[in-house]
Amino acid sequence: MSLFSFLADLLRDPNRLPPAEFLAQREASHPVLDVRTPREYAQKHLKGAINVNLMAPDFARQIERLTKKGKLKPDQPVYLY
Repeated sequence: MSLFSFLADLLRDPNRLPPAEFLAQREASHPVLDVRTPREYAQKHLKGAINVNLMAPDFARQIERLTKKGKLKPDQPVYLY
């Protein structure tokens, strides 16, 4: 399974956390992907979050690039925001 299809599955059936619970449970070693638009990301975002616009035509390519750089690992949990 590719990381892209994994993320697509996650969006269909996410494990949602309220903000306070997320902050309490967050593992610093697990990446946070902010999947909003760059404009929304620029307004305010979580510290350390990586912006990957879910609606961008090159979304899959961005995910592949992050994987190649070692910022995402297929066997590691990813937080989506």
